[in-house]
Amino acid sequence: MSTSPHNTINAQASPPDSMAELLGTLVAHPSRAGVDAPEPVLRVIADWLHAHAIPHAWLRDAAGQPLGLWGEIAGARPGPAYLLDATADTAPFGDPQAWRHPPDRATIEDGWMYGRGAADSKAGIAVFCHVLAELLPQMPRLAGTLCFVFDAEEHSGSFAGIRRYMDVRGGAPLAGAMIGYPGNDRLITGARGFLRARLAIHGMGAHSGASGHRGVNAIDRARLLLQDLADAPLPAADAHFPLPPRITPTSIRGGGSFTLVPDRCELELDMRLTPAFDDARRPQRARHPHRMAARLAGLPARSRYAHGAGAGARGQRSLRPSGTDCGGRAVQHRQLPGHPGHSRHRRPWRQLPQHPCAG
Repeated sequence: MSTSPHNTINAQASPPDSMAELLGTLVAHPSRAGVDAPEPVLRVIADWLHAHAIPHAWLRDAAGQPLGLWGEIAGARPGPAYLLDATADTAPFGDPQAWRHPPDRATIEDGWMYGRGAADSKAGIAVFCHVLAELLPQMPRLAGTLCFVFDAEEHSGSFAGIRRYMDVRGGAPLAGAMIGYPGNDRLITGARGFLRARLAIHGMGAHSGASGHRGVNAIDRARLLLQDLADAPLPAADAHFPLPPRITPTSIRGGGSFTLVPDRCELELDMRLTPAFDDARRPQRARHPHRMAARLAGLPARSRYAHGAGAGARGQRSLRPSGTDCGGRAVQHRQLPGHPGHSRHRRPWRQLPQHPCAG
């Protein structure tokens, strides 16, 4: 681990000014998952840790590509280990014209900093770095260990950075973790789990101007499904867990020609799970994903397949963090049986092969 000081970082600024300076530098190094390489922003963090003599090491994948930074500072006596964790990569910019200020430049206005990552979660990194610097000289008087990890590949959904950290760190237990996720009004105890799904809604292609056969429009069916998802009642936050569950459509793709009734539309859903999110009924619903899709779309299941239309689903890996009652297991993604949008596959729902999860 690197510990020697570096001369290019301002170590004399007051803590608030130093935090703002570090945060502004991090924002000025874009680290969009899947777009920007993470090494430049991680290098900024490494230089800051280096300047403050905080021991740290790089996380790398099998090919040597950087995935994050980690380290720990130990007290003079045995005690519990706590983890500070904040992700170094960010979401994409979205539409740059929709930004009040340039997303790749830290701009302070009325006491607020604007820029991609200023909240999620480069602010967490800036705060945690200063916590480490504050506690480092006090460790001879303290018990236990303070661990930290600033990981990449969180927003991509692969979680390669935090997975690599857990591999490197091994099985030593943690007494608790603090996540540097955005939240300006309060501290949250606990964290929601998540389940991500990719749904393929099938229709039947036809010419958009045809006067006879009009086909089956997959985008229309996806629209109905999304409306029912938006209208679906979800439990509220309660005294046992301070955040409600949430279902958010994050992507929709379909069609491609003005003259063709689309025969396929793909949706991506992000579902945030809580102990109140009726987890007991979820496996039963997952046994019949096509029927669930038909019910949500408000269409008879038999008629969908009688016209060569169907729906498929694929769930991404779901990591359910501790601190909730959702468990800590990882759910492997599965390919649920879809149905090709073709007229020769005219068969009712009851003839579909059973999903391998069923039974």
